Formats: sequence, C-alpha cells, structure tokens
Amino acid sequence: MANRIEKPPIVQKQPAEKFDVGADFATDLASGETIVLDSSSVIASTTHGSDVTEAIIVANSLTLAGTQLSAWVQGGTVAERYYKVSFRAVTDQGRTF
Repeated sequence: MANRIEKPPIVQKQPAEKFDVGADFATDLASGETIVLDSSSVIASTTHGSDVTEAIIVANSLTLAGTQLSAWVQGGTVAERYYKVSFRAVTDQGRTF
C-alpha cells in the first residue's frame, strides 16, 4: 500500500530509501467517472522548483488502483531531503486534476 500524500504532496526521503507514494482522487471524480492511466502522469521537483522527475520517480512505476494513482520514488541527494511529487489525473470525461 502506498504512503498516501496530500495534494500538493511534499515527500521527505533519504537517498537510500525507495518507496511508493500516491494520491487519491475519489473526492474529485463525478459519479461513474474514472481515471485513464495512459493519459495520467507524475512529476517530481525539489522544493526550490528544479525538475527531478527522472532522478526521483522510478521509470514506468505509475499505477492506478480505483481512484488512486501511485508511483515509486528513489534516489535523491543528502542536501535535498524534501521533494514535491505531483500526480496529474486525466479522466474518461476529459477532466484533468
């Protein structure tokens, strides 16, 4: 089970750690609306705004379980312990969160 994080999510981690994080969009979706995994995404940045998606997010780790998007995070640097992980959910009705 992924560590659930609030939107906007800030993840604290050490470079040696590898774990999953996620966001639940249940309260955002209309009745019967579903998230389309192939259109959804996840990005990561430092708290200063530098894009670290390729360094922090494990490639091809984005998954969907019902209303929850999850991805694995890894790596990082000792000097930067906090990362913003943003999930973009696109629905079958064309809405984006």
